[in-house]
Amino acid sequence: VTPYYIRPSQQGLIEYYLEVTEGHNIPWMIYHIPGRAAVSVTLDTIKELRDRSPTFVGMKHAVNDLGFVSECLDAFPDYVIFVGLEELSFPEMAIGAVGLMNAVGNLRPDVLVDMCQSVWDNDLSKGRELHQKLFQLNQAVFYDTNPIPIKYMMKRLGIIPANEHRLPMLPASPELEKRLDRALSGCRSTQWRLCVILTESLCAWHHWQYVLDAALDAGADCIQLREKEIDTSELLLRADITVARCRRYGASAIIN
Repeated sequence: VTPYYIRPSQQGLIEYYLEVTEGHNIPWMIYHIPGRAAVSVTLDTIKELRDRSPTFVGMKHAVNDLGFVSECLDAFPDYVIFVGLEELSFPEMAIGAVGLMNAVGNLRPDVLVDMCQSVWDNDLSKGRELHQKLFQLNQAVFYDTNPIPIKYMMKRLGIIPANEHRLPMLPASPELEKRLDRALSGCRSTQWRLCVILTESLCAWHHWQYVLDAALDAGADCIQLREKEIDTSELLLRADITVARCRRYGASAIIN
């Protein structure tokens, strides 16, 4: 990560990166996030790092600056860039980024995989379509400071059991929750597929029902129940409840 708060010079950044990675033979990248680090990395800095570190390969680019991405790839065609800003996922990949490192991947990895594949297949029309389907969700991640929105949405979908934060971060306010719920419901035209996996850590009856209800309330179209660590009678009961609740919401149920 680019050193934050102290706003070092470009030469200071160079020496810092080289010292941190000295003695390691694994590839490394810069996490370029000036919005949090309060300092940007320049093209000259990247050039010197490439000249002095044979294991320096690229960066995670988390800033709204497609021009800098184009400059980097023009100067260094083999430079590896991953997109770190959600709403630029498709545009940045279309000009040469190799992949994504972003928060929405925790919510819709399936759509993001399809979008990346469409770019690699040179099917930009499909890529734009998927980009538009995700656009509201991509923006919703930044309705407040990350990770406040993404944690709320992950809990809302039953992906994580609790929406916990450490101070000075706080959970989403009631007003923000409503905005995020609207963003989630706006994605219902894209098929939601949520797999509910009940393992030993999720076997408590009240916890299982909460995950199921939260997923359906958030607009899930498919619930898959997979459980091998409880007895048959309880599994059949859970299967019956899952099917009944899915029917009520117009969702499909898959029981393994």
